Amino acid sequence: MRSNGPDNTLLWSNGDHNPAPPHNKTNTSIEAAEKVRPVTAQQRERVYNHVKQHGYQGRTRREIQADLDMLQQSVGPRVWELVKAGRLVDCQTRKRGGCRILVAKEGGVRG
Repeated sequence: MRSNGPDNTLLWSNGDHNPAPPHNKTNTSIEAAEKVRPVTAQQRERVYNHVKQHGYQGRTRREIQADLDMLQQSVGPRVWELVKAGRLVDCQTRKRGGCRILVAKEGGVRG
């Protein structure tokens, strides 16, 4: 279970503000996840704030990559974490350029 902490940072059920990134349980994947862990909290906040800034129009993963000059390998997992934490909503029926639109839960979702 994930929620926002008192300072609106991502807080996971174990109280960790920066949990290990997702991996596929192979040694190589686990090592890679641990290697990027120091920057994932900052990346999550950059992605969240960028999507929130665009309000109801939201952003696609591709737009986030281009706008923030981040690799797909960084954007995809950060988006997944933010969706799972309830901070971003994947509007599966809304698309732009063939890509699904993401909006921030605060100030971005109607209805």
